[in-house]
Amino acid sequence: MIAQLKARGRVERGWLGVRIQDVTPELAQSFGLPKAEGGLVAEVSADGPAAQAGFEQGDVILSVNGQTVTKKRDLLLALAAIPSGQKAELEVWRQGAEMVLRPIIGEMPASPQITTNAPPQNRATRKDFTIGLNLAPLTEARRELLAIPTNISGVVVLSVDDQSVFLGTGIRPGDVIESINQVPVTSSEEAISQLKQALRSGGKTVLMLINRHGTNRYAAMSLDNKPDRGDDT
Repeated sequence: MIAQLKARGRVERGWLGVRIQDVTPELAQSFGLPKAEGGLVAEVSADGPAAQAGFEQGDVILSVNGQTVTKKRDLLLALAAIPSGQKAELEVWRQGAEMVLRPIIGEMPASPQITTNAPPQNRATRKDFTIGLNLAPLTEARRELLAIPTNISGVVVLSVDDQSVFLGTGIRPGDVIESINQVPVTSSEEAISQLKQALRSGGKTVLMLINRHGTNRYAAMSLDNKPDRGDDT
């Protein structure tokens, strides 16, 4: 960093072009990770170094140049220390297996833009008291009010019942549910059906991709000891 200051009069921060979140035990279980470590890729910049190197939403970065990533902060510090234009070796967990990707680290732009692809939306509204979520279509008015990018689709959470089994996931009114267990949802009925199926399936977690005021993040709930896994009333 001192060398950068002498040469350029400023410090360049290494940029990968992803938005990262910490891996909770529930998320680790959802993605099949042996332990809750790494940096979960919630979004990938369309034209950034990560996209060019083949990174995907849902990847978990385990190490950078041999340096283990335990938390999001470890990853950010490791990337910040790599000069722009230099190739890095990142160990990644994807769909139950480890792989290595080698992006060329870029320089942090003044206003990095993160974009993702999403399926078209459909319209329907339904409240389900087993699930405990009041869901509605993502209309243009709601999109503008919630600052949701035009490329994001899904269903809007209008309210969360006090007795909802999903209350502990941190999901809240205004969130847009984009996918459930990595399956895109395009209507309220479809979302509720997917959630009920997840509760009945005997799986250990439910994984949701949500968008909150323009920012993607994953939310996961452990189904261990959860009641009403098969109750549709």
